[in-house]
Formats: sequence, C-alpha cells, structure tokens
Amino acid sequence: MLSGGGALGPFHLGVAKALLEQQLLPAVISGASAGSFVAAILGTHTDEELATLFQGTSLMNAFGEMSETNAAEARGSRRLALDDVKDAIAQMVPDLTFEEAFARTGRKINITVSPAEIHQSSRLMNAVTSPNVCIRETVLASCAIPGVFRAVTLAAKNSAGERQPYVPARKWVDGSISDDLPAKRLTRLYGVNHFISSQTNPVVLWSIRDTGFDESLVTQFMNIYQSASREWLRATWPFAMQLIKDVYPLNVYARMAYSVAVQDYTADINILPKRRLWDPRKLLSILSEKETRQLIREGERAAWPKIEMIRNCTLVGRTLDRATDDLESEFALRAAHVHENRQYLDKDWSPH
Repeated sequence: MLSGGGALGPFHLGVAKALLEQQLLPAVISGASAGSFVAAILGTHTDEELATLFQGTSLMNAFGEMSETNAAEARGSRRLALDDVKDAIAQMVPDLTFEEAFARTGRKINITVSPAEIHQSSRLMNAVTSPNVCIRETVLASCAIPGVFRAVTLAAKNSAGERQPYVPARKWVDGSISDDLPAKRLTRLYGVNHFISSQTNPVVLWSIRDTGFDESLVTQFMNIYQSASREWLRATWPFAMQLIKDVYPLNVYARMAYSVAVQDYTADINILPKRRLWDPRKLLSILSEKETRQLIREGERAAWPKIEMIRNCTLVGRTLDRATDDLESEFALRAAHVHENRQYLDKDWSPH
C-alpha cells in the first residue's frame, strides 16, 4: 500500500525498486494521491520494463515536472491547474483501463479517490469494481488536493474502445483524504490478510511509530492515545456534523478533516522515511534530479531491513501462487491435447 505524500512520492519508487530486485513486488498494490502515480506505473509496466525505467532518467523527469508545477502554482505565478501534472502522468502511464493493465502485467492495482461532494462515499478503483475506467484520469483525481487543484471527472472506455465520462455528475479529489491505506477493502476484494505500507503522508508521518520494531513505552502510549482519540472523534462526529451540516464549504472541509483523523496509517510491515518532519513549502517545491534520486535511494534503504521479513511473511502466498499457476498451465495443456485428439478422431471416423 503506497500512501499519499506530495513531493515525497519518489520514496515509493525506491521501495518498489528494492522489492522488485528481490522478486518480492506484491501482485496486489494500492495507491493514494502521490502513491497512486507510483501504483499506476507499477501496474502498467512489466518487470522487464520497470527494471529499464529504474535505470533511466524518465522517472526523475516525470516527478520533477509534477513538483515544478506545484512550486510554480504555490508561488502564485499562474492559476492552479492540473495540466502539467496530466502531462507527467501521460508520460509515464500508458493509456489503459484497469482491466487492460491487469491483462498486460498481472498486477492488481487499486487507486483510491475521494468524493468532492459531502454525501458521497469514496471509491477504490480497480479491475474488479471498475474494469473499464481509465487509469490516467483516476490517478489525476487521486492527486487532486482540495483547495489546490480542481476536482476531476473520471473517464472510461465504452464497448467500442472510445473514451467517455464515467459518472459525469460526480467529481473526485485526493484519495488519501478518505482511504490512504485501504486494507479492509483489499481484504474483501482479494482475500489478502498481510499488508506492507510505504508511508510518506506528511500530515501524519510525524506521529507514526513502527509497531513491529519500536515497542518502547512512548510508542505504546502514542498508540493508546491515537486509538482513544479516534474513538472519541467517531463518537462526537454525528453531533458536530449536525451543527454545520448546512454551512458550506465548512461542512465539506470538516468531513475531510474527520476522514483524515480517524484512519489507520500503519500496516503489518511499515516502511518509513528516516525524516518524519517536513517543511510544508518543501512538499510543493521543485525537485531536482539529485533530490529525486536521493528520495528513491532513501526508499531503497528503508526497505532493505524489511526484505527478509517480507520474504518470510509472503513465502506461503508465493508458493501457493506458483502452484496455482502450474496447475492452470497443466489443465490448459491437457485441454489442448483433448481438443487435438478429438479433432483427429472426428477426421479418422468421418465418412468418405
């Protein structure tokens, strides 16, 4: 699961690179906000293509373009727009639907989008729930930070392969607002029960502790405090919402803040950057190629200590996957032989 993170997105690339080199890149991948861009790259390229991408400069250029766009907008040099972000996505993500991407790579990518309207629920877009939806527009929507970028209408391909709006009346924004790490939904969809998170969300990164490695009293206290705070918010939220339900846009932003506050931002295995506090202005600044490479390298280094843990925890699943693939291949081969024999018998016994 790849979290949101603004300009920290290249950290996810480093994590993915480390897992790919060890042949441990999961088949089920989710992404929100900046993480959705990385998830889309992983889900639309084969292992061989990814290895080539990681060796080149196109990834650095794509993230540099996104960061440069954000920085220019933050300086007020021109009106906020998603055009340059759209160009960066078009550069790195082929124009595929979720179903087409799965057929191409076999990876099950999932991208979270949040509703721009207050009475709608978030969506997890993938080849199961939305096979004909276009990945590019979904990533664009998941990266659309409210108040910074405009909301996005999704697109889908019809039976003729033509693009058309997907639910035209609905617009979507930053996926990390509603479901940064959609573990429960992934469990329901794919039956997965063990999760790895690459967490760079600057809103909560400062407060996250790696529960698998840090069992100090401070960490235990923080975990108890955060759990109690979330439960208190859940209990008081209906009453608070009644007071502001007709006060627009306060009700919209209050719901977004509530969604951010009550989420769980950790997994079974957590890969975190060393630095937990970031200058908010830096998150919208221009990333040089050197800075992008440093973030990718930091992602690799953060993943290395967890490699053997990931290998051990996924061993059973990977073994079952290989066994399933072998059985499917054997059944397909037997079916082909049966078909050939039947054709031979039909030909041999046909009247002359």
